[in-house]
Amino acid sequence: MDGRGDAAPAGKKRRLVAEPEPTTPARREREEGTSTLRWIPHHLIQETARHDGPLDILRELADGTVGS
Repeated sequence: MDGRGDAAPAGKKRRLVAEPEPTTPARREREEGTSTLRWIPHHLIQETARHDGPLDILRELADGTVGS
């Protein structure tokens, strides 16, 4: 709360973050079926790891720095 009387929106945000369980179905359907809230960050981490290696190789080729 920042003193402007917005305690209600802050409380709503806390409830939205606190209430869902990891096994709660996501609102959007995928072609492969329903996703859970647990699947979303897992997928983001997986995709980042999948694409980080090739990008690191390109950066090494571009600037010659290895392992940073």
